[in-house]
Amino acid sequence: MNRYLPQETSSHNAIRKARFGNTVDAAVDLARVNAEIDAKECGDFCNPTQFVASDADLGGYFENEGAIVAANMGGYTGSHGLIIAKRTKNPMILSQADFEDIFEMTLEFFKRSHARFPSRRFPIVNWDSTGPGGASQVHPHFQAQLLSKWYPGKWEAVRRAAAHYAAETQARGGHEVSAEALAASSGDYFNDLASGHASVNLAFALPSDPASHRGGGRALGFVSLTAATGLELVFLAPSLGPELARLFHAVLQVCYKRLGWTGTSASCMLPHYGEAEGTAPVAPVPVMCRLVFRGSYYASSADVSANELFATAIVGNDVFEVARTIRDGLLEL
Repeated sequence: MNRYLPQETSSHNAIRKARFGNTVDAAVDLARVNAEIDAKECGDFCNPTQFVASDADLGGYFENEGAIVAANMGGYTGSHGLIIAKRTKNPMILSQADFEDIFEMTLEFFKRSHARFPSRRFPIVNWDSTGPGGASQVHPHFQAQLLSKWYPGKWEAVRRAAAHYAAETQARGGHEVSAEALAASSGDYFNDLASGHASVNLAFALPSDPASHRGGGRALGFVSLTAATGLELVFLAPSLGPELARLFHAVLQVCYKRLGWTGTSASCMLPHYGEAEGTAPVAPVPVMCRLVFRGSYYASSADVSANELFATAIVGNDVFEVARTIRDGLLEL
């Protein structure tokens, strides 16, 4: 259990993976899925300026070489846009350059939205990959949101947990944390979360970017001990920039090719903009991304049951073996 986010708990039982009908043959599944996606009609997102609305508040469509920003007709927050990949309709062959361009346009969306509506300050970006991941269209598209008062509920819980952790470790007494844990703590929730996972060999980073788990400004990741559902990878970085794009793309390639992750969902929380007049200061956060495996493209049942919705995530994979697989794969890219 994550003591600071008590709703995040995991139970580990390999039999559950078979119960969901999500057995994966990585090599076979990836080839089959790629062939099926390539055979599909491209849909609205292949011609977004004709079939997807623009956001007049932000000056209409805007784009770079690899991504275009459009409006989200099903938006449920004040600023809610789509960042649509331009080079491919297949999410599993997005390149590092695609991720860099998508991240660049995501940041541009937030910049324009905040300039137009200064009270909107809390940014997140979500995306789903293929039907098992919950994607409405298989064509890769990211959903960016900028909220006024706080991050969306589950991300706000993370931010508040980090603030609680900092206050508790700085107080140095009157709580359940042991003296040994206090001595080892940096007081930074995100650094210590990464350090804790690294200490049991669950962390990973690109070989050319040695993982510094106490600051250092590098993009790094780890396999979470308390997954949101099924199996979760967490990424930390100072910004939604090229370093994170490089790591994210590389890890996804390993997951596709070695683990058969043909359905995924992900979300990132970004540092908020400034302080609103008359409000208490909000402690800064890094970029934190969470990626979960949603099951095989050919699964016979859903990956989420009442257990995940109302009780605890059931992890059917050996998280230490997954971490080893990712590290080995990153060395060979």
